[in-house]
Amino acid sequence: MVTGFTIQAKAQIVIADPAGMSQRATQQYANMIESIQRKLQLVKGVAETKAIFDQGKAWYDALKQVSTTIQNYKKVYETLQTVSQIATVYSNSFNRMKTDKNFSPTELVEIGNGYTKLIKESSSIVDDLMMAAKPSNMNLTDKERFDIINEVYEKARRHKGLVEYYSNQYIQLSYVRAKNTNETRDVLKLYGINN
Repeated sequence: MVTGFTIQAKAQIVIADPAGMSQRATQQYANMIESIQRKLQLVKGVAETKAIFDQGKAWYDALKQVSTTIQNYKKVYETLQTVSQIATVYSNSFNRMKTDKNFSPTELVEIGNGYTKLIKESSSIVDDLMMAAKPSNMNLTDKERFDIINEVYEKARRHKGLVEYYSNQYIQLSYVRAKNTNETRDVLKLYGINN
């Protein structure tokens, strides 16, 4: 039997900071809302991109009912290819920007809104192209159809340049911000840019 030991019990008082917990809960709630908003923007962007591809397919199906000269016109395919490239630039750039720590959630929402406007404009390019392809526009001569297609082709090329410019401006902004934290390599790697 061991003797000479005494056990002392001490009570501890739990100190809570209700204001701090409330602030943390509010911040967590705000973060959850921002996350949900970003996911909704992504879903909208994917839906708009799909709509453009569907629109292009509808246009091509209508084109099959127009003269073979128009059907086989090289700029028709190049225009559709350019619109597809616009959607790819948007999708790749914006998906990378969403993982770029140099942009805040608020900035990403604004960038997404800008891309949404650009994608809607891309959709109007396909609408313009459909003008030349609709069999109901039989009053158009092949020359008038060629003129419309040429004009739309140039519009698509300019629009692709605008989408690339928009993307590059935000990539450059990220790079400048990364210079301040010596993380430029991460930005270059994220966007697939070689030194």
